[in-house]
Amino acid sequence: MLNATFLPARGGIENYLYSVGKVLISMGHHPFIICRRHHPSLPEREDWEGMTIIRHPDFSVPRSKLLEKPSYLTERIAQWIKDSGLVRDGLVISRHLYYQVAVADLPEAPPQIYIPPSCWPRLMSVMNSSWSFKEGLFARLWRGRISRIGKRALFGATRVMVLSRNLKLQLESLYGLPGTAIEINPPGVDSERFAPGERDQELARRFDLMPGMVTLLHLGRLSPEKNLVFLIRAAAPLLLPGRVKLLIAGDGPEKKRLEDEIKRKNLRQSVILTGGTDRPEDLYRLSDIFVSSSRYESFGQTMLEAMASALPVVALKRSPPEILTAGEEIIREGKSGFCVPAEIKVLREKLKLLIDNAAIRRKLGNEGRAVSLIEYTWEQHVEKLLNQSAAG
Repeated sequence: MLNATFLPARGGIENYLYSVGKVLISMGHHPFIICRRHHPSLPEREDWEGMTIIRHPDFSVPRSKLLEKPSYLTERIAQWIKDSGLVRDGLVISRHLYYQVAVADLPEAPPQIYIPPSCWPRLMSVMNSSWSFKEGLFARLWRGRISRIGKRALFGATRVMVLSRNLKLQLESLYGLPGTAIEINPPGVDSERFAPGERDQELARRFDLMPGMVTLLHLGRLSPEKNLVFLIRAAAPLLLPGRVKLLIAGDGPEKKRLEDEIKRKNLRQSVILTGGTDRPEDLYRLSDIFVSSSRYESFGQTMLEAMASALPVVALKRSPPEILTAGEEIIREGKSGFCVPAEIKVLREKLKLLIDNAAIRRKLGNEGRAVSLIEYTWEQHVEKLLNQSAAG
């Protein structure tokens, strides 16, 4: 399995590789994970929970090559993989376009399944509002190169697999891929880790969550595509002191903007920026309703985690090109939650309905838990991966 980073780095793809790796081990396979050595304290090679992690150098980009950075890094990774001789047989599962191109270009490449994490040019159009002038300039300069590398990754793979129909449609429209070229394989969720349970009372006291209070939760990176100012404005009239609170968990470039919005609306007692966490399951157990206000999500793993934790979920409906999300693929409308248009009034109405009705929250949460147990298991996901490999 190949990606730019792996644990101890934290993120959706790192957690994906870990979850898939554990299932592969239980099936008698030996996963190798190749990634960059993103911190000098990390060893070049280690055995970790039954997986072998191999880290290549964190290639620095000379100033003279900055305009060519995507191509330069792809070439360096490709040369390292070729020289290492590590990728000769077995099945390659790649989660990063540079690595997929590097493997596909090997003289005798083994079969590969490429699972793109997003449609980068589409995501870029949402993300650019948080970039500095320099970051935005380089992103625009690199856009064409990354699009070409992305196309090579897609067309060079033995199989292309995505986690949602939402992402499949984006890739088909941007790159002209035929519909039959991309397989949809939703991920799983750890239903033992993410499950209803007792509140962490110390954490509840830290956030001043009193008994009987209704808690809304958003969990994810604080970045423009998460649309969190929109969420705060929609929820603000509902956040009655002592009765309703909104927890926003995560870190990222939008933190200062969110702090300013919270201060401007005098919501410092009602909206809590909790920071990042290594134990998201504790936050789900503190909460009563999960809200995803994102304008862009390739899939939406936090929605699955919330459902497995028996929380009702509210998310935005897919509405291209402004809203590119997979909420309607995950949420059973009116049964495990609601998908709403990106309108403050409509989102506020659904949140109020759930805040005012504990019985509806329980009913939707229990349905979401049941759906996650049946339809979203890592074992099902990995079986489909291996079946696709055999078919290829």
